[in-house]
Amino acid sequence: SGAEPLVDRLWAHTLAEAPVGTPEERAALKQRLRTLTEQMTDPDVRHHYAEAFATRLSALFDRPRPDRGPASDVSQGRRAGRPFRPDPRLQPPLAETRTIGKRGVEAQMADPVLGGLLRYPDRLRAHADELAGLELADRESAALLEMMLDAALREERLDTQALLTILEPSTVYNKALALLRANGMHFSFNRKLDGDDEGAAARDRAISDLDEAIGAIAAWPDIEARLDAATSRFRETMDDASFAEQQRLRAMKDEMTRRLAALAEGSTGD
Repeated sequence: SGAEPLVDRLWAHTLAEAPVGTPEERAALKQRLRTLTEQMTDPDVRHHYAEAFATRLSALFDRPRPDRGPASDVSQGRRAGRPFRPDPRLQPPLAETRTIGKRGVEAQMADPVLGGLLRYPDRLRAHADELAGLELADRESAALLEMMLDAALREERLDTQALLTILEPSTVYNKALALLRANGMHFSFNRKLDGDDEGAAARDRAISDLDEAIGAIAAWPDIEARLDAATSRFRETMDDASFAEQQRLRAMKDEMTRRLAALAEGSTGD
């Protein structure tokens, strides 16, 4: 009673595989559908599947654009002398920035963030709720974070040396030292700073970058779960609302990936 036509299943599965927000991504979708039809041996079946996919592609991409009129955001920005900047979530991430996230953001970012927290222990109390909610797969990293949070909640003022003194009797002390010595990491919050004015500015940036990194890894599991749920809904309903929600969440995840990659490269941009 709940049978689904194969053409519907193939369309939904192929469309959900990757974003389609750019011309290149749309071309890739067409190529994936073309590859499917070329694998069909019966010429009549192949023809009708190609027609069905072409009709759906046309319905998906060839919709008329709404008339924004003369008071659009773009024209208003130009009149005011401000450059128009599209929502960065809609910009596709560069190929090299997609590497963050393949092994799991929590796994890749755990050590850099822990090292940053060792250098700036005041951020432990500022992000206590977010950090307490992290589920780090590495037991040693999880134990170190737990001890650091406990120390920050007990001590109102905590610097790096005081934190190391608290950690010294524990089994995670050597890991903490290793993270502090890892001065070659690209993240600004993992670098040893000088005490001059330039160092003060670098410290402000390091704290800002650390705050952003903590927020990203704390939000990542929720976004992934919501994206998976939206993808499942779209495969079942194949309606515009489900597709739009899936693409919105995918864009958020891609933007977060891009931002983390920018932090790792030492460039946050505007």
